[in-house]
Amino acid sequence: MKRKFLALFLILVLALGLTACKDNSKEAETKVGDEKLIVSMGTNNPYGFLNDEEKPDGFVVDTWKEIGKRSGINIEFQYFDGMDAHYGSIDSGKVDVLGIQTAITDAIKDKYDFSDRYAYNIIRMVSLKDKDYESLADLAGKKICIAPGKLSEFFEAYNSENPDKKIELVTTEGNIYEELDLGRFEAFPMTIMSFEKMQREGKAEPYKMFGEAVITEENVFPINKSVSKDTQEKINKAIQDMLSDGTLAKISEKWYNRDVTKPFEE
Repeated sequence: MKRKFLALFLILVLALGLTACKDNSKEAETKVGDEKLIVSMGTNNPYGFLNDEEKPDGFVVDTWKEIGKRSGINIEFQYFDGMDAHYGSIDSGKVDVLGIQTAITDAIKDKYDFSDRYAYNIIRMVSLKDKDYESLADLAGKKICIAPGKLSEFFEAYNSENPDKKIELVTTEGNIYEELDLGRFEAFPMTIMSFEKMQREGKAEPYKMFGEAVITEENVFPINKSVSKDTQEKINKAIQDMLSDGTLAKISEKWYNRDVTKPFEE
């Protein structure tokens, strides 16, 4: 009887041991190649925004989903409202990549690593249609609304170079169109692609885009320096492949009705 009990006990122990081995090997398999990047995205439609179902959508979302497929990296999106929140998120380590339209500027060039260039962007001024503004010079002594970052750098430099034509710079936490309508400021900078989208949707009638390009930039993704060089190489390879095979151009046409992966005229 004791022998039978001992034999059954040994069989049970062996069975449990085999089960444990299987569970451990399964856990190890799920961790292999389980690389993840958190990408910020915000309220810039069509670049990156939350759609009617409150899900991430837009050019940057499609682009990073494709980068994830090609690189084998799991991509997770984190929504932020406002440029300060975006930069705060990468500085605090909450996100790995900023999914915003930006270029390498003096203010950030030493703070982050950057992806390869994936698109071009042109920013001009927008005002109410009944205003007679035709250039930045016409805004001398007037208020314009800008977001912190590259735009403030540009206009601060512009004011320094044109002391007799200084433009007053303000910011707002309200609706920029409502505040423009109320006369809180006279104009604000906007990307050509966003204004063209407003025109397609019939929302641009009260406004006009005017003057020379305020900024013509090559867009890149700021990357937290904690992201490995190997991962950054995967990102850049995916971007270059997408540029070469036309995938990025197709994503651009879908959201902008134009190819922003190549230099374009106003």
